[in-house]
Amino acid sequence: MNNANHWLSKYAKEYKIKTGLEQLYPGSLNVRLISPQYYKLLSSEGKIIIIEKEEFGWQRQIIMKPCRVFNRLAYIWRTNNGERDDTDLLELITDCKLRDEYGVRDGDEIIVEVDECVKESID
Repeated sequence: MNNANHWLSKYAKEYKIKTGLEQLYPGSLNVRLISPQYYKLLSSEGKIIIIEKEEFGWQRQIIMKPCRVFNRLAYIWRTNNGERDDTDLLELITDCKLRDEYGVRDGDEIIVEVDECVKESID
């Protein structure tokens, strides 16, 4: 936790290659799910981006799932270690600081779209 800034800044070029976003905000928004209780990226439908640790000489595999939040392209972002845990937490990355851009505060409810219609609009 609280280390997204380090990794997104350090590997900005690599994330640009994988996401197509000109620049990612060097931080994330953590979203706790109401339902379903746990969400596994690898068992979800639609597009998934996997960055093998050997691809850029990293220590961990990164898994990203395109999504939309506030009608903005974003990615659910986690390591393969995080994918193995039963987690109700989504870590979202995008090209802006969502808290500032949309006035998000702790405890606010937001909608994260990850269904097939989102896949079509991202591909």
